[in-house]
Amino acid sequence: PHNAQDFLDAAIKVCAPGAVIHYYDITPEDELFDSSLKLIEEAAGRADRRIKLIDQRVVRSYAPHQFNVCIEVKII
Repeated sequence: PHNAQDFLDAAIKVCAPGAVIHYYDITPEDELFDSSLKLIEEAAGRADRRIKLIDQRVVRSYAPHQFNVCIEVKII
């Protein structure tokens, strides 16, 4: 999860429409999903792709006030 953003552009670029990306990240408690979702949206924009949010959830606690989160998006 620490380097997932390094592979996001490539993942979105090669995914066919209908593909689902499960993006995992470590985020602070006060911005659980916001920063990760913004990274995904920006990567989709660079690849001229559209995404649809399917699910976002906390997977587990990682450290005090930090959480491992999963965001699932569909390429449309």
